[in-house]
Amino acid sequence: MINVNDNIVVEKPTYGGALTVFKWRRANIFEVPIEEDGMNLDLLEKLVKKNKIKCVYIMSYFQNPTGISYSLEKKKRLLNMAEIYDFYIIEDDYLSELIYNDMEYKSFKSMDINDRVIYIKSFSKVFLPGIRLGYLISPKVFRENIQNSKVSTDIATSSLMQRVLELYVCNGLWKGYISDLNKFYKEKYEIIANQLKIKLCNKAEIIYPNGGLYFYIKILNDDIDCIKLFYKCRENALLITPGVLFYLNPEEGKKYFRMGFSQVKDEDIEKGIKIIGETIKELYYK
Repeated sequence: MINVNDNIVVEKPTYGGALTVFKWRRANIFEVPIEEDGMNLDLLEKLVKKNKIKCVYIMSYFQNPTGISYSLEKKKRLLNMAEIYDFYIIEDDYLSELIYNDMEYKSFKSMDINDRVIYIKSFSKVFLPGIRLGYLISPKVFRENIQNSKVSTDIATSSLMQRVLELYVCNGLWKGYISDLNKFYKEKYEIIANQLKIKLCNKAEIIYPNGGLYFYIKILNDDIDCIKLFYKCRENALLITPGVLFYLNPEEGKKYFRMGFSQVKDEDIEKGIKIIGETIKELYYK
């Protein structure tokens, strides 16, 4: 679907794995900054007026790495722009089950009256990472190419794993599991959000996404970057994800890091955030 010299637009910052794939396909990658309610569509519109764009890759809920979700207004506008300027939207909806407030769930695909959205959904984050299952809903124009690519890549996904998931869903276990998962992570999210406000309030700028599995944090001190912070935290058995991984130009990510909490025990939360705060302080006075 994406070939050499095709023009692709991504959010800035964005998922490092997507950047790797688009580079591997030797596409031309354009970055458009993400705002508090989604991609800056004014800048995107200027871009699509000057360049023939094939696809815009977005994450509609809890964008990786920022945790930002798209507003309904931006969803409508982006869908309209896709029709006007003849491009397709790749919607990576990988984590929308984990909404911790009253935010309404409404995917781009559910509003797609012009067949402009390539919808991707993964079960790996919210079910069993080891089964590596997901699905894709494609516009008609790409369907045959995508099916052929699937066959040539790995022939077929494990029938056993598909059957396991089918039984789990059809026996009514899925909804209960997602409800329990949401409650579990919401409690963890609230503990972490509270600790971040207490321990990093003067050291960092934090996005509170109200969902998902991580926080995106900007280091306020100009003398500290995420690489230094990463190595110092690692010395204390604490891992963060440096922001340099989420940009075409790694330099633009040096003031940011992502902090995940999917595997963190409640009793380690306060300790971990204390380590980050003390490490930032240590690097500042070093």
